[in-house]
Amino acid sequence: MIPKSGHRFSKKIMLKQKPEARGRFNLKPFRFKEAPLPPENHLFQSLSGSNASLRYSCSRSDLDELAPKRLELLHELLSAVTKIALLTNPKNPAIFKQDTKGVEEAARALGQQIVAIATAVQQRASALIVGSDALFVSSRSEIAALALRHSIPTISSERQEAVVGDRMSYGTNFVDTYRQAGIYAGRVLKGEKPADLPVEQPTKFELIVNLKTAKALGLKIPESFLLRADEVIE
Repeated sequence: MIPKSGHRFSKKIMLKQKPEARGRFNLKPFRFKEAPLPPENHLFQSLSGSNASLRYSCSRSDLDELAPKRLELLHELLSAVTKIALLTNPKNPAIFKQDTKGVEEAARALGQQIVAIATAVQQRASALIVGSDALFVSSRSEIAALALRHSIPTISSERQEAVVGDRMSYGTNFVDTYRQAGIYAGRVLKGEKPADLPVEQPTKFELIVNLKTAKALGLKIPESFLLRADEVIE
């Protein structure tokens, strides 16, 4: 027999990555785990409150500051690099904006140039920043293999991308994100109104370094940098 609480929970809907599906399928989700920030996200107008008719409780977003931070991490290890390729998906406007915002400015400040991925090899790009779009996460093995074939070190947004071969990743700690999502679900099941709960942004980020890939590329990573990493894959 399914407990009443479990029966209630089975009727709830959790949205991941594309909250705009709500309008397409006339759904009324009580929470979502990840979504872009306003104004790109039309599910909510602010992080502190909600339209009473909309039910949500938790959100994760790749913050605008993360893309420039990845560039800074590459520069720290490859200070002589002048050209860096950026892999993004223009067909996903919200994530595209987050992956590109501030990157050009940060590159100029560091004396670097961002080049289109289509011309990365021809322009002899010395490194690659992989965007946080789900398309690239699902193709992580192919991207990592291609970068290794052309001897291009990469940095991506998720741990699983570093695990399969990217030299390093820096982004949201998803274990903590799912933990927070579970806490929010529990609060709703105990009677709190989803519309009264604030949208939470991620607070824990992780730096993963794949030392095996670095060695394959002939790159030496300083011990001081490795000590800052949350995980080193050997």
